Amino acid sequence: MNKYSRCEIYEILTRTRVIPVFYHDDPQTVWDVITILHRHGFHAVEFTHRGEKAREVFTYIQQQRKSLDGFIIGIGSVMDAPLASHYIHSGADFLVSPGISEEIFSLANQYKVPYFPGTGTLTEIQHAHRLGAEIVKMFPGDSVGGPDYIKAVLGPMPYTRIMPTGGVEPKKESLQKWFSAGAVCVGMGSALISKDILRNKNFQELENRLRSLKEILKEI
Repeated sequence: MNKYSRCEIYEILTRTRVIPVFYHDDPQTVWDVITILHRHGFHAVEFTHRGEKAREVFTYIQQQRKSLDGFIIGIGSVMDAPLASHYIHSGADFLVSPGISEEIFSLANQYKVPYFPGTGTLTEIQHAHRLGAEIVKMFPGDSVGGPDYIKAVLGPMPYTRIMPTGGVEPKKESLQKWFSAGAVCVGMGSALISKDILRNKNFQELENRLRSLKEILKEI
């Protein structure tokens, strides 16, 4: 089970602002990426369940993570309750889905693990709120409506906390639009941690991107 309370997890996510999202099937590569993120002040990551070795990799990084203070690891692409149960009991700090699952909500609420379901309409957001969501994932962010959609949602529902994923880029113009619209944090995938970086273990490029991203976040 995870060692952080829901409040602590929400605080880390909103303070970090950018949540890197990625998958790789080599445990050491994943751990190298996580330690680089931590070193540059990004204290949360969404590791996606998108490969045959996802469970094996997650077990490995859970064994290693004791050396990182204040770093949370969530699992993305959680599609059903059995998978959610596995990762909850393996120590996932939060769960993320592309859609809404009442069964996952039931498990997450029982074990006090934050669950961020994917939403694309006001009706889905309302449904997620009723089930207990503190933060809803807006997915795919650019296709659903981009920053203007967040502004529209927050008009009648100002209490909504939205995390867009998809279409968010590590550029000042992009991040300025999302955060100005009211995003509480953003998920960022291959635009930050590209397949090339992972395939070639080009960690210097990743460090360069993180330094630039950190400066952009300070500016905005």
